[in-house]
Amino acid sequence: MKSLKRCQRSPIERGGGWLDGLSLFEVEGLGLLSCGYRNGSDRMVIVRCIGPQEFFLERVVFPFELLSFQCPQASEVEIWTHGMGGPELLETLHASELLIEAPSLEALQGGESPQQAWQEAS
Repeated sequence: MKSLKRCQRSPIERGGGWLDGLSLFEVEGLGLLSCGYRNGSDRMVIVRCIGPQEFFLERVVFPFELLSFQCPQASEVEIWTHGMGGPELLETLHASELLIEAPSLEALQGGESPQQAWQEAS
């Protein structure tokens, strides 16, 4: 069974504690993915990431803003907005669909600057 251990580090060393419910804990054995979501709409959305072991992350993402986050591999990401009738679910994604990939070694060796390669990968 996967367990949570309390961190002995300060909030600054933990990265500011931006993981809801896990800000004071380190996750052991969950295999966190680095993910990103860009709000391409002209409206504010709410990103909800729900995963195993009671993992939950909810953030407001403003128009054209990029949200980077980490979550367990089996997480589901929901994108919500507020419509005329109340909250509306826009889309549901698996966390693996939002992976942020580092630039490939071939792209870096091919003469591209790391910044160009990173922008192409995103």
